[in-house]
Amino acid sequence: MREGFNKYMEGNKKAAILYNAAFGPTDINSDPKKVDKTINALENGNLRGSVTTTKFKDPNTIANIRWDGKKKNGPTWISRPVEFGNRFHASKGVEESLKLNNAGRAGTLIHEAAHQLAYAGDSVNRSRKIIKVNDGSSKKDGRDGYSSNANMHKTVAEIDADTKYTDIRNEIKNMHDNAESYA
Repeated sequence: MREGFNKYMEGNKKAAILYNAAFGPTDINSDPKKVDKTINALENGNLRGSVTTTKFKDPNTIANIRWDGKKKNGPTWISRPVEFGNRFHASKGVEESLKLNNAGRAGTLIHEAAHQLAYAGDSVNRSRKIIKVNDGSSKKDGRDGYSSNANMHKTVAEIDADTKYTDIRNEIKNMHDNAESYA
């Protein structure tokens, strides 16, 4: 991730295509300085996770982080360890088409790390921005920044064909705060 981002910042055209597929055009949908900050957090942080399989109410849930609320004297939210469900572990009883492959598991780890280490979010608010996990006041508009492919897209063409993702990517002004953009 770091190498590709550095190439993008140096003006490499191929890296720019990849960056734009993930975050949308610079100066419109993302801030490279904030992307760099999140990449630093991913490079230097430690993802805390639970090894056991968690049974979620929604069987489609791959992973989840629960947060302990805001402290009285500051905006800090405290993350509990990431919990991984049956889909992540490809457990028995999970429909074959819903199981994650290795790319899907790697993408999930990056996605959850972006939440835990950089407060990246998933949901869109009524002001058409991604809601960071430490923003306790925004109202969701019912949309999210997820890809439609939990096993991760392999090409820019696949990303660009994913209208669930690209509709958000092309509209939202802070895709640097979207956890899925890093996966």
